[in-house]
Amino acid sequence: MVRFEEVMQLGTDRVDERHMQVRGKLMVQGIRLAHGVGNLLRNFLNTHMSLEVGMAKRCLKPVCRAMEILKGIEAMFRRKMSVIAQSMKHIMRVYVSSSF
Repeated sequence: MVRFEEVMQLGTDRVDERHMQVRGKLMVQGIRLAHGVGNLLRNFLNTHMSLEVGMAKRCLKPVCRAMEILKGIEAMFRRKMSVIAQSMKHIMRVYVSSSF
């Protein structure tokens, strides 16, 4: 998340193609990480609810940490939403041109 903050510091007017590739890669990694953590958390909680089993104290700390990670990723994307929106067309152009 710290790397994402560093990369998103510059505006879109002063960056090159390599920088946009890094931005795109970090955004995709963040979305994949959030999706994976969310699925793990959801599956874990749904399993506990469906089995009607209490949650041990040792299980509660990782659940809370997973929720903190999700909230941190969400807050980071919200803070940088304007830079992401400005960068999106450039990132798409870089990825489309590199795919041909």
